[in-house]
Amino acid sequence: RDLTESSIKRIAALANLEDCLYYQAGGPVANLQQYIDSIIPVLLNSSLVSPETIITINEVSSILIPANLATPLSIVIYELLENCIHHAFEPGSPANYILVKMSAGETIGTSINYLELSIQDSGIGIPDHIKDPAHASSGIAMVQSIVTKLGGTIHFSDTTVSITVPYQDNA
Repeated sequence: RDLTESSIKRIAALANLEDCLYYQAGGPVANLQQYIDSIIPVLLNSSLVSPETIITINEVSSILIPANLATPLSIVIYELLENCIHHAFEPGSPANYILVKMSAGETIGTSINYLELSIQDSGIGIPDHIKDPAHASSGIAMVQSIVTKLGGTIHFSDTTVSITVPYQDNA
């Protein structure tokens, strides 16, 4: 039952991405800043702590990302935000925050474009007994798998997940 409910939530998150798709000459593109703004209220409604105690900061660039990259990234973002909202904060904590950042860059001296995504929270952090977060959570394992398939890297620190993925700019 839990697996079915989790799958339904992921499908609903992908449906939210559809509202953030635009069509350009190079093909469909998505605005992930808009996507994050659309899923955060839904995720906050299922928080174990009072949603009023969680401040979300969306510092995602409004650049349009090719849909073939935005779709898997939307799943990554959803999983990481859901993980923050459900596991980072202790009940009774009066002030919590989640900071989402994403920007595009280019490796100096090359034409390789990349996206840097980070999600940070003010929560309790990864417990000391968890050495590899991907082995402790099926959602994090899925995130790691998606990032690897995209040719990217993922780094976990105490309260931050940082991801870098290459991308082709259709502009």
